[in-house]
Amino acid sequence: MKNDSSKPEWTYSESPGIEQCKKMGYDFKTQKELHHERESRYDVLIPKRFKESIRKINAPWLSEDDAEEVLRQLKIFDTNSPLEANEIAYARMVGISRGHLQPITLNQDRGDGTRPHTIKLFDFDSKDPFEKNDFLVTNQFKLLGHKDDIFPDIVLFVNGIPIVVIECKSPEISHPITSAITNNLKRYQMRNTGFEQLFYFNQILVACCGTKAKYAPTFGEAHHYKDWNDPYPLTIEYVEKQYGDSRKQEILFAGMLEPSNLLNLMRNFVVYDEGENKRVKKIAKYQQFRAVNKTIKKIESGSSPKEKGGVIWHTQGSGKSLTMVWLAQQLKRKFGNPTVLVITDRKQLDKQIHSTFKNCGFPNPIKASDKENLKSLIENNKGQTIMTTIQKFPFFKDVKPHTISDETVFVLIDEGHRSQYGLTAADMRTALPNAIFYAYTGTPLMKKSKTQSAFGSYVDKYKLSESEADGATIPIFYSSTKVNLTVDGGDSIDTVFNRIFKDKDDETKAKIRQQYANPTAIAESPDRIRKIARNIVDHYEKTIQPNGFKAIIVSMFGLIIPPILGSLQALAGYLQKSVTATTRSSNPSSKRISVIEGDVEIILCVGCSFASMGRGNNNIQSRK
Repeated sequence: MKNDSSKPEWTYSESPGIEQCKKMGYDFKTQKELHHERESRYDVLIPKRFKESIRKINAPWLSEDDAEEVLRQLKIFDTNSPLEANEIAYARMVGISRGHLQPITLNQDRGDGTRPHTIKLFDFDSKDPFEKNDFLVTNQFKLLGHKDDIFPDIVLFVNGIPIVVIECKSPEISHPITSAITNNLKRYQMRNTGFEQLFYFNQILVACCGTKAKYAPTFGEAHHYKDWNDPYPLTIEYVEKQYGDSRKQEILFAGMLEPSNLLNLMRNFVVYDEGENKRVKKIAKYQQFRAVNKTIKKIESGSSPKEKGGVIWHTQGSGKSLTMVWLAQQLKRKFGNPTVLVITDRKQLDKQIHSTFKNCGFPNPIKASDKENLKSLIENNKGQTIMTTIQKFPFFKDVKPHTISDETVFVLIDEGHRSQYGLTAADMRTALPNAIFYAYTGTPLMKKSKTQSAFGSYVDKYKLSESEADGATIPIFYSSTKVNLTVDGGDSIDTVFNRIFKDKDDETKAKIRQQYANPTAIAESPDRIRKIARNIVDHYEKTIQPNGFKAIIVSMFGLIIPPILGSLQALAGYLQKSVTATTRSSNPSSKRISVIEGDVEIILCVGCSFASMGRGNNNIQSRK
């Protein structure tokens, strides 16, 4: 298939994409030019570029014959599962050694006797990504399929390996992104209609039309495709100046496909998650990529534990658990295998985070079973990644600080705004005087909040408005309902009050109102509560439940929660297994009203400054 400059998809998407890649440093070859570098049009690899690159990376130990052997091993896949083949290839490319996942090794004598040595396929460590790596962009990359040939619009190669496949569409057609995903990218990945082997090595799929652009991991479904809305560490202003525009496509290309960022994503931000139903490949969202890289930068530039630590404010639905996984992985790689503690304030969250780490292949995450077990793990297992709840920490008052502070300790605290100000937290900090603390929160913090005082400045923010725009969080819509309160005879409270106290002056009336008709007294009126409960149940049954939604009831008056909860349960018996109440009140006596077991359908909270209801924290996936 030849380029057709008259087609809108070429003008608005394919050509600008190629030109941007060239400006970012990619070598450009047409299909015809690249044909001479391939063994055949069945070959997805570029052998010459691959061998030259790995010899440069592994110099001086790799001969031409050795490079040929590495290429042969790279092509071998003993599996019928495309996703498993992709994971095997990924392990070889980034050097993972875990179970059946292994890097490519050769028996060599490098001055210490003949033994297996891992062969690096990419140079991830040089400051200049072009020093030893080869970056290539081509278009209309022809592959001879089983039935029909395929022509991916743009393919990006690193060291001769196809890492990114991009499908371009015209912005003038209806639903261009959907068309690119379902009619092209999905078809290309199928054994009978495409060329499956191309996607054994692929890491990122992109569908774009200039004004829009979305990405997904290999073999991702249509609902896995997401926007990349931040070109970090670049700015949108820089992108517009450098590449002539700052459309969704230019931002995604600059943020994901710039050579340094692409290598970073490949090495540090890909996981294969066991999940609940099936194994799924996941790639970081832009806010996760940004937060982790900012955190690493802050650690490297800070001169004290307080300066190295900080707060990550990412609203609900941002994927905080996976952000912790990717951060922990880099901490282990960059800072001499430190001890990492992941702390929550609830057993369920503790279990959830441990499962996330384990399911994503994080090596040996340990879940502390009790206080004594936690004490033993921290004192005797240096370099471990330990999950625990904050409630297991009071033992630390009996632990000498020097016993557990001889090496770097990183503490990652989920919902850090909730649990880090009491005596338990104080004991933990006393025992970990040199630890670097990071608080993760989905709750907006005030400028002078205790959370920032305890942990340091913001590292990264991902606000509710951004989450809603990205589709990670369901927008909140408000509708008001007035419950009219009357006294006997049908008159309003104000009418009756003015009639009874008509002879009193304004100052006296105000004092009477303050003492006997204040907002709390009115709010706690049994008649009012019954009417509110009835209204809630009617609205829930008619509008909320039939549409598959859940409900949050927010009250500024803590004392009315129990009677409302009781009224709801009395009015709707089926709600007894689906109603829970919680609070963020400063009143110690009302910290927790009640919790009723079962799937939560309605949540009642007092004084809650809730931010959002998320669609799930799965990285690329989202569920209602």
